[in-house]
Amino acid sequence: MDHHYQQILSMLLNYEYVSTQELAVTLRKTNRTIRTYLKELNETLGKHGAEICNVYKKGNHLNVFDDDQFMLYISKLQLDCTDYNIQENRILEIFSCLFFKYQYVKQEELMDLMIVSLKQLKDDLKIIKKILHQYHLTLENKPYYGMTVKGLESQKRLCMLYIYFTYSNSFFTQHISQFDSLFQSIHNIIFSSIVNQSYHMTDDHLEQFALSVILAIYRYQNHHFLEQIEVSEHHSAISHIALNITSLIQKIFNISLDQQETKYMMIELLGKENKMLENNQNISESIEHLALSMIHNIKKYYGITLMNDFDLIMSLCLHLEPLLSRIRYRTFLHNPLTQDIKANLCQSYEMAIVACEILNQKYHVILPEDEIAFIALYIDLSYENSITDIHKKNILFVCSNSVGTIKFLKAKFYKMFGQFTQQLDVINTIDLENYQLNSYDLIFTTVSLNLNINKPIIKIENIMDEKDFDKMETHLTNHFEIERYIRKDFFFNKLDCLNKEQCLKKIIHNINQIESLPDQFEEMIFKREELGSTEFGNVIALPHPLYPITSHSFISISILKKAIIWNNHKIRIVILMSVSHQQNIIEIDDIYHIISTILSHKVLQNQLIHASSYEEVLSCIKVQL
Repeated sequence: MDHHYQQILSMLLNYEYVSTQELAVTLRKTNRTIRTYLKELNETLGKHGAEICNVYKKGNHLNVFDDDQFMLYISKLQLDCTDYNIQENRILEIFSCLFFKYQYVKQEELMDLMIVSLKQLKDDLKIIKKILHQYHLTLENKPYYGMTVKGLESQKRLCMLYIYFTYSNSFFTQHISQFDSLFQSIHNIIFSSIVNQSYHMTDDHLEQFALSVILAIYRYQNHHFLEQIEVSEHHSAISHIALNITSLIQKIFNISLDQQETKYMMIELLGKENKMLENNQNISESIEHLALSMIHNIKKYYGITLMNDFDLIMSLCLHLEPLLSRIRYRTFLHNPLTQDIKANLCQSYEMAIVACEILNQKYHVILPEDEIAFIALYIDLSYENSITDIHKKNILFVCSNSVGTIKFLKAKFYKMFGQFTQQLDVINTIDLENYQLNSYDLIFTTVSLNLNINKPIIKIENIMDEKDFDKMETHLTNHFEIERYIRKDFFFNKLDCLNKEQCLKKIIHNINQIESLPDQFEEMIFKREELGSTEFGNVIALPHPLYPITSHSFISISILKKAIIWNNHKIRIVILMSVSHQQNIIEIDDIYHIISTILSHKVLQNQLIHASSYEEVLSCIKVQL
């Protein structure tokens, strides 16, 4: 069936009534052409148990009068119900054409297939070219033939894996015959080849390796051969595993892969090995020096000392050895948690970026987000341990009770709020004058106090009830004022921008008009953009300098008048953040707590888009903090 008829039939199946005008707009055809299509389609459907009826003032309706006959017909059709109004679906379809369907594909064919305008297609191709560029591939246009992907075969395969993980697993399942059973067989072959060997691989890495092998078989059978590959290291165990896998593939599937495919498997195995700390194992000095340099870079720019964390150093060292193989051969891993890590552990992720700058400079590479996210997990665990006591408070409890009651109140307080407490002193009012009150962060009291001191004094009842607990928890957990960071004069509503570059320059200019920024501020913003996307889904972008360079921390929120393409997504909220170079750990933690809250609440993001004032923005954020 012609794809125009398919699209009409899909719409009739999805909706009870569809007007001729709606069909004309969707298919970009005239009403007269649509009526012709409907007539011809109706003649076909009449032979298979259905008909199209036009209902007055409602539209075209699909009436099925023989369910069995019609369902049999539909099952044979394999209708393409893809919604090409969604850009991700169009990008996936274009890649499918380029890598699976045709050697060359013309723009006109794509426009006709997806029923899109030339402008829409060109916007999609810009994203296609960006993705290909990451793998040193190009989209070349050959006159009278069409477009084709040019570059190394190994990079094409890595790009195809990226599309599979980023867009949809249908990218393989729809085009590789009996994919599911093939995956299970390859998975078993790999598992049997590494079991009882001195080689460890995580389940995620095993899945990714199995996909690489399936893709290798498919491409090899379709005469897409690898370039000459040289494995610089000699690893007898790795070589043995790779040879065993290729041998089993030949035995089970009767497919003889060449030597280059075996070498490619060795490279994949080198990069996916999960290093374990075993007895008498020595970490090389070069690896240890690299790990320490990465941790030192975090100290240099963020003032956070993780150098004494032995577990972090060992974890980084064990992670670095296979990572260096992936850097050498550009076989980077997919990380299914990357977006969650960026949104929920954004502080650790930014520290990981600074740490990975050591690798970028030393090996002349820009590590992808997925690899940085792996390192962010190690840093986050260490960082959380290092700041356990950061927000704990020194508390003075003043009351007029007996010694027994004081002990009871102290025990009860520790039971409820021990996790927020660094030091707790419970004293009688008589002893108050002997205490240095400035050493305390909070003073809770059961009696009225008239003290001239710049510390919060909170009045509670003698026997603490639920209202008192709520009041105490509020003061113990709310350790900062949001207005301190999100300033009113740095809030820009209905900002009119055409693209990312113009948007950033406008925001920086607006801030500079209010408060002088460092000369290199804009440069550091764009340098951070080069290292990886700062967009989060289809709503928020979080630009910020690569390193802390301002004298104080701030968050500038801009609500855009119209959505703009940032890198790959449309953005409506731009949060430009800057962390002070004066290295206040509490301040850094506060800033990222606000950011993580905004990034993790979709409802809040929608509220910000529709907020009409700074006060409304602040109110919405405070509710979620």
